[in-house]
Amino acid sequence: MSAIVFEHCTLLDVQQGQMLPDRSIMVVGERIEEVSDSRIRRADARRIDVHGRTVMPGLCDAHVHVTQLDPNLQAMRHAAPSYVSAQASVVMRDMLVDLVGSLGYAADAASGGAEALALFDQNRYDIVLTDLLMPGMSGWEVLAAVRQRNPRIPVVIITGTAPTADDPRAAQAGVTVLRKPVDVKALDDTIKEKLTGRLTV
Repeated sequence: MSAIVFEHCTLLDVQQGQMLPDRSIMVVGERIEEVSDSRIRRADARRIDVHGRTVMPGLCDAHVHVTQLDPNLQAMRHAAPSYVSAQASVVMRDMLVDLVGSLGYAADAASGGAEALALFDQNRYDIVLTDLLMPGMSGWEVLAAVRQRNPRIPVVIITGTAPTADDPRAAQAGVTVLRKPVDVKALDDTIKEKLTGRLTV
């Protein structure tokens, strides 16, 4: 089974509340096999230097965020589609921005719905990602406000609560609901689908 070793990571340890610098993480078959403060020796492993990037196993998909990082994506950054993300949690917000950035997209982050809408009014975005439950505005309210401004923009709503697939708001064209923990591939596929299949009105 193929192995990937991510080197020079800053590991966010949630249990201890610490940032652990210069760690190596080995992923085999999309599962974390080893975390070390020294170089992991495996001759057949593909190695990716993340240059101090912060990673947090388990935050999005029970694996490690950067498993989707491909150095070839870095060349796309100058022309990358952009998105704005509304998240109540600073850690979740920053990690989501880091994750989506590793997939090759430019990103802005907001601490809540009102800040996201202010950014939306000042900039051009291709897609909106929002948490469902936030202080102040909910994700549904962000969706409604964004659609008043631009009825064609895709919106991805991320939720850790009960399924919302039967909610008519979730059935709107261009809206996708993803459950936490968010699978990296599902998020990447969703963004690509939304950006290539723009809404028609």
